[in-house]
Formats: sequence, structure tokens, C-alpha cells
Amino acid sequence: SRFTDGLILINTRSCTTEDANEALAELQAAQIKFVMINSYYGDAPINYVGSDDAAIGTAAAEYLAERGHTRIGFLSGLSTLPAHHHLVKGFRHGLAGHGLTLNPERIGCTQYDIGQAFAILDRWFRVKRNRPTAIFTTDDEILVYLYDYAEERGISLPQDLAVLSRGNSISGDHLRPKPTTLAIPTFRMGEVATDLLIDSIEKTETLPQRILLPYELIRGTTA
Repeated sequence: SRFTDGLILINTRSCTTEDANEALAELQAAQIKFVMINSYYGDAPINYVGSDDAAIGTAAAEYLAERGHTRIGFLSGLSTLPAHHHLVKGFRHGLAGHGLTLNPERIGCTQYDIGQAFAILDRWFRVKRNRPTAIFTTDDEILVYLYDYAEERGISLPQDLAVLSRGNSISGDHLRPKPTTLAIPTFRMGEVATDLLIDSIEKTETLPQRILLPYELIRGTTA
């Protein structure tokens, strides 16, 4: 009916490559102006605003390695998601620069279930001499799982365990101790996406742009 001039499409954290491609095909077939936000890693010429997850993974590994950590856990959501693969790839790259490797047994996928998260962490902490000294969490919900686990098991942050998270810049404001975070600028993503959409509607000759916004290190007290 043409009552809508354009769309901003936000992929969820559980968006697979197939999901994104299906949405793109439908929008392009309908000739709808759109901008996609978050978790698209394909090469279609579209307006897209996101973050560089491989770079975030690399920065996380370097941050922890530079502080002397060698036994590091990587606590994620679903192993099937594109964001997971990019973060792991970046994390391995960052560790390699310090002569370290990411032990496959130290990659924990919680399925976004707190019971699964506790089971993974119990396995990691079972043997005292082999416990991780630092853990990187890939989103806000998983960070909360880790805080709940630490409280229930009597683990002190950061004295017993350093924690570095990837998430929203304000997500950890209510957590104590305040987490050290590689923050994704979600508010700015919305601003940039809106500008791209308006330009694509008003200036039909404008070429699509792919914009990856920089993350920001929010210094807390956990790492």
C-alpha cells in the first residue's frame, strides 16, 4: 500500500545467516528501502550498520593477555551463530599475538540457559589448579549468568576471577562490581541507520554503505 517509506530491520542475537538472507530477499523483492542493523556478515550491497565482532574478540583477548592471564574462558551463547564464529576467530587471533591459544574446552556455549551456564562453569572450576583466571562473556545476559554463578559459589570478582564483557554501554550499570566492558554503541547505531535510510529515500542515487561502528572500552573494576 506504500504507507511506509522505509524500514530499519534489527537482527536479533539469534539471527542466523539463513534468517538474514531470507529477510534480505523479501525486502529486495518488494523493492522496499531499508537499513539492516546488527549481526549481518554477508556481502550483499545493502545499507548496514553494525559492529566488528572479530575486532572486539581480538581486543578482548589482548586486554586479558596483557594483564597476565593465560587460562581464559570464552563464555558464549550459541555455537551456530555467525557472531559467535567471528568473536572466536578474533579472540584466537588476539591470543596468538601473545603466544597463547584458546583451548576448545574453554569455549562454553550456554544455549542462553542459566543451568547450562552453571554446568559449564562448574566443569571449568572443578580442578583448582586449572581454573580460568579470567572469563570473556559475549553478551549481557551471559554476563548476568556469570555474576549469579560467582555469587552462589563464593567467587570474588576480580580477586578470584577477572571478567571482561561485550555488551551494551549501559548494561552493567546495575551490576556490582561494575563490569569492564567492550561496549557496542547501540544508540549510535540507531542514529546512523536513520540517516542512511533517509538519504536512500530522498537521494535515490546514493550508493549503499556498510558502516561498522567502533566499540568503546568502559572501564569497570572486574578486569
